[in-house]
Amino acid sequence: MIATMSLRGLVLVLAFHAALATTASAQRTYRHPRPATSHRELTPEEIAEHDSEMAALQARCDAVGREQCLEEDRAQRAAHLRAVTHETIAIVGGALAVLVLFFFVRRSPRRRAASPAPPVEQWDLAVVEVALAREHVAAVRHALEEILASRLNARDVLPELATALARAPWTHVALRQYARTDAPVAEERHRAVRAEIAARETLEVPPEPGRGYRGEAAREEEEHALVSLIVLTRAELPDAIGAPPEAARRTLESLARRPSSEIVQVDLTWFPPGAGETTPTRDLVARAPRLVRT
Repeated sequence: MIATMSLRGLVLVLAFHAALATTASAQRTYRHPRPATSHRELTPEEIAEHDSEMAALQARCDAVGREQCLEEDRAQRAAHLRAVTHETIAIVGGALAVLVLFFFVRRSPRRRAASPAPPVEQWDLAVVEVALAREHVAAVRHALEEILASRLNARDVLPELATALARAPWTHVALRQYARTDAPVAEERHRAVRAEIAARETLEVPPEPGRGYRGEAAREEEEHALVSLIVLTRAELPDAIGAPPEAARRTLESLARRPSSEIVQVDLTWFPPGAGETTPTRDLVARAPRLVRT
């Protein structure tokens, strides 16, 4: 920055001195029309021409009188000074125009380089779903609801939620971890997952073929409830590697270590939604086909 200002100042000073030198040279040329002899001697022809001009000037003054001769000389000097002034203004104006052009040419690339486009933030999206047998549903649900009630925002209690789910006795589990992507894309995926989970309540599951055929008594089925944890986070989660139960447990443990500042949104949903409600295993797997038995 300092070097640039110094260079611009130098250009301006040189232009100003050039203008002054032009003015002074022009004035010296008018007052002393005889060429300088510092570099070479005048030739006899040049001396004769100069003497002839001076004799003609003297004759002119003798013919018109001293006063008129002086008046003409002053008029010539004034005209010469105006010409020199116009020339000086043109030189200084040209120098200033060059300086302004130089200033903008040097400044424009720096201005563009100083304001790069802000990078787009990258987010992760993880979905962990676990099925609980009927005998464990009430206790796990009560523990999770107490955790949620302790804070106004689920983001602040994600470590407790993830830890409680990791310790719960699962019968089935499903894990979805999407590729890390730009925040707008991750938000769209998050909305799509929430809509898919909410649609389970209205999904029609066809009855099992052959049930009750020829008066056969209905078989006793296990009853389960499904809890889904959806987490949208700025943090980069480790890749889910291994069997689904182990991968889901590692993901929950990783989520439990994330500070709330890295969490964008947390959703915890139950199916069936009513407290203490359960559904047959076949019905649950039909609504959540990603579930695998642990």
